[in-house]
This record gives sequence, structure tokens and C-alpha cells, in this order.
Amino acid sequence: MTENIIQEHNQREKDVIDFLTTASEEINYSISKQPNGDPLLPHRARLSLIFTLIDILGLYWDKYCGLNNTQSIYFKNWVSFFCLTQENAVYDKNKFIKQFNCEDFYKLRCSILHFYGIPRTSEGIQYILLPDFNIIQKMNFKSTPEAFVDVLSSSIKAEHRIVQIELFKQLVWTGSISMINKMKQYLKAQPQQHIDGIKRIHEEVKDRGVSKINMEEGNISK
Repeated sequence: MTENIIQEHNQREKDVIDFLTTASEEINYSISKQPNGDPLLPHRARLSLIFTLIDILGLYWDKYCGLNNTQSIYFKNWVSFFCLTQENAVYDKNKFIKQFNCEDFYKLRCSILHFYGIPRTSEGIQYILLPDFNIIQKMNFKSTPEAFVDVLSSSIKAEHRIVQIELFKQLVWTGSISMINKMKQYLKAQPQQHIDGIKRIHEEVKDRGVSKINMEEGNISK
């Protein structure tokens, strides 16, 4: 490769990594907690942002891999590959997350984004939105999240799926880091595929109007 081609790739790669990192950090911040432990946003709004981030990362991973899957497929692929895997420490260590599969995630995503609701599936599975544990503690429940679920055992049954916002946030945040690290691994193992993948993401970002606004100069750059 000529020096110009290398420089162009390096700039595209920087733009792509910066964008993916910024998107992840901004959404992660938006669903974080205040200094007193209370969330900045209501639970369903936070869950909406979590699924929005998966939509973003899933699309760009699909483009990176040279695929052209539908939204539902690339969403579920990303969740399976980066979240519901033993390589994701949050998934590996938490029994509540292991109740879910990628279909569960997608059904939740569609319900919360389209109807701002939590669904009951055709298989009779009921999703229950559990508050963050710090809120449970403020209800004078002095124990662990697992013990809290045990207390509710009379109403929480095997067909229920417990949606804990903080766990979902940590799971997806860890997945986003894994995605960027995986791209770096491909740079070493499959450099040409990596270069092509970065170029596809870069083109997709431009096509979808992702811009940086320089407020001081009043310019918009893509």
C-alpha cells in the first residue's frame, strides 16, 4: 500500500473508533446514576437507550463484516456474539442474564422502542422490570438482589424473566468494548479484511449523516 492509502485508512479508522467510542460513552453516561445513586432517567427510558446502542453497534458490526443483514438479524447477531457469551464477564458471572437469549433481547427491544412497554411473549414468558438494587435498598430491604428475588418467589415464577437495568447496561457496555477489541485483533490477523471493514463503516457513518459540529467556527464536518 502507498503512504497515501495508509494515511487515508488510519484517518478512517480513527474516525470510526472515535464515533463508536463516543456513541457508547454518551449513551452509557445517559443511563448512569446521580451521585446519590438514583438514575438520571426512568427505567424504561434507560432500557430504550440500551437497545438503541445495540442497534447502532449491531449495524456497524454487520457492515464491518461485509454483511447486509436485516435489522433483526444484525441486532441478534451482535447480542449473541458480544453479550451472551462466556467471554463477556457480566454474562459469565450472573445467573439472571443467563435466563435470556437473543430472541428475548429482540422482543424486549421492539416492545420498549415501539410501545414503551414490557411484553409477554407468545411462549407465556413474562418480563418483569426490576428496579436497580439501590432503589430496593431504599425500600428498607437490607440484603442482596438474589435474596430480593427469593422474597418475591410467590409471584416470580420460572416463566418470568427479570430485567435488571444496571446488569443490562454493564452487559452491553462490556460488549461494546469487546467489539472494538475484536476489530483490533482483526487488524493483526486479517489486515485487508479489517481495512475493507473500516471503509464500509466509514461510508455508512457518512451516509447516515453522522456529523461533528465545530461550534467555534460554525462549520459542520463529516
